[in-house]
Order: sequence, then structure tokens, then C-alpha cells
Amino acid sequence: MVIVLLAHKEPRAMSYQQVTIVGYIGADAEIHYLENGIAVTNFSVAVNKSFQNAQGVKTQKTTWFNVALWGEHGETLVNYLKTGRLVLVTGEVTADAYLDEKSGKPLGSLKLTGSRVQLLSRKPEEASQDDEPDPETSE
Repeated sequence: MVIVLLAHKEPRAMSYQQVTIVGYIGADAEIHYLENGIAVTNFSVAVNKSFQNAQGVKTQKTTWFNVALWGEHGETLVNYLKTGRLVLVTGEVTADAYLDEKSGKPLGSLKLTGSRVQLLSRKPEEASQDDEPDPETSE
């Protein structure tokens, strides 16, 4: 009698990460080009969360994300990514830890490599103009 054992390999587990944030741009986007000519557009987004603390006091916490858009995507949007504009950004997030140079305290930052950006509001200076139609009601 011959017994044949077949090696059974476990399928490789797939990993996937996608984060979606909605928040306000903290400063106008800036673009720079790498030596190979690829554009990188950087901007920050503040995501606010309101809640009641243990004492019942309404509190707000802000989480900042540093966003990078690569290539033509960022080149196309750089002129629209202005301070105060509400945006939705989808992408992959990484967290970095470091020590503050002055105080020595540990700090961290969240970096989001954006794959999709949706502008949810007009530029702040346009928002107060009455002669423009409301984007939610216009056809």
C-alpha cells in the first residue's frame, strides 16, 4: 500500500486598508515635483468630533491628517484645495511617532495617501455670494 501525502498550503491572507475622512482643509495645498518629474500635492485636513465628556460638558476633539496626492490627481486639484474648504478624502493611512525636539515629548502624525478627493463645499470666499445657485438644489 502506498500513501501519498499532498502538501496543503494555506491561502495567503489578503490585506486591505481604506480610510475615508471628511473635514476642513487647514491650509492651501502646495505642490512640488520630485527629481523624476512626479508631482506631489500636500495639504492638511482637520476632522472634528463633538461629544460630551464624563462631566456632561460638550467637548470637541480635532484630529489632523497630512494628505498627499500623487501625480496628475494632485496637479488637477491643487488650485481647488483651499483653506476652509470641506472635502472628503479616501486613501491609505500611516501613523508616524516621533519626539518633539524642544520638549522631548512623544508625538504622532497621521499621513493619508489620497486616492480620491471630493470637494464638498465651495471655496470659503464664494460661499457668501448670493448670486450663485445652491449646488444641492440646482440642476
